[in-house]
Amino acid sequence: MSLTNSMSWRLAALVFGAAGIAGCGHSVAEHPADGADDEAAVVVRVAPAETRVLDESVKVIGQCEALVGKLAMLTPAIEGHVHAILVAQGASVQAGQPIIELDTSLPAADVAEKVAGRDAAAAALELLESLPRPEEQRINQLAIEQARVALERAQSLLDNLKPLEARNEVSQQQMFDAQKAVEQARLQKESAEA
Repeated sequence: MSLTNSMSWRLAALVFGAAGIAGCGHSVAEHPADGADDEAAVVVRVAPAETRVLDESVKVIGQCEALVGKLAMLTPAIEGHVHAILVAQGASVQAGQPIIELDTSLPAADVAEKVAGRDAAAAALELLESLPRPEEQRINQLAIEQARVALERAQSLLDNLKPLEARNEVSQQQMFDAQKAVEQARLQKESAEA
């Protein structure tokens, strides 16, 4: 006997058994024939059993996880807003296949900003490596000459103070100031030459 027939017979036996228990709770002797009983009689309907396929279904809440060998983490190389999804959910993909398309407006603006910075740095380098114009050269020559004259003047003042220092006719502070003035004039001359 097949499983379906066995289940059908069990279901029919269960229905008839339940009807017999529910409908036959009182004996015939307890029911008077004249209808004087206040309780309503239970009507039992009998129908032939039908053969049907029983489908089992269960509604539950759960969580699905990918198989260990089929799991992959998706991490973008750059940040951005998703502009378009290129693959349907659940579809198979190949290695290296694009899955999403990001909005390119922010990265394009970032690239433009970096290109502008590069161009500015290249222009500054070109200006630095170029020879000074004749006007700038003349100004630099005058600055060097001015520093040379200041150094000679400071050195002359120091040389004039040395004989006075030997006779103790000048203070130590004046000698110190004259020596520092010579050092400062020398540094200014080197700076102008550079």
